[in-house]
Amino acid sequence: MAGLPTFQFRYRKPRILSPAGYEQYVQAPGRFPYRNRGVAWQLPRLHRRRFEIRAKLPEGQGVWPAIWMLPSDQVYGGWPKKGEIDIVEMVGHEPNTIHGTVHYGSDWPGNQNRGTSYTLDEGKFSSDFHTFTIEWSQNEIKWFVDDEHYLTVTPSSLDPHPYPFNERFHILINLAVGGNWLGNPNSTTEFPQSLIVDYVRVYTLK
Repeated sequence: MAGLPTFQFRYRKPRILSPAGYEQYVQAPGRFPYRNRGVAWQLPRLHRRRFEIRAKLPEGQGVWPAIWMLPSDQVYGGWPKKGEIDIVEMVGHEPNTIHGTVHYGSDWPGNQNRGTSYTLDEGKFSSDFHTFTIEWSQNEIKWFVDDEHYLTVTPSSLDPHPYPFNERFHILINLAVGGNWLGNPNSTTEFPQSLIVDYVRVYTLK
């Protein structure tokens, strides 16, 4: 439908590819029949995992691509106490900058977040594919863009709040439009927009 955001999964023939020190755990390339809504994968309890998502992000005022994670069980209660892991978010009017974040803390308005941004030296995340990665182990999460490390979160990062990120989580991929953080589309925003995902890969440490 014209005027609506979409996202696409490019088909790739599966290959066995593993970063140094890792073995392949789950690989999920392919084409999925989703339009204008998120997609999620359920994953077992984590011990030491590396999540890689290669994607090209859309740009434009009011355009909000996100690849993120929510807990599969309500161990700590509702949001944000249960935790949220944002592998990558981008506000569309800043197409050269992405954000990695965790959400935690008390019930609103006592919710907390911790994270940082990563800005390309040149180019835009909307112009080419980039690989967005987290390495997730007990009591530690690390964020990478194209294998460059830019953020680490541990329990001490959340003090004095509990650390909810050692439970089961699942991945979500969505493309939203508008919101308090980035504002609404304006006359400069072009539609349709697409969040294009080349692959999602999950590895476990040997």
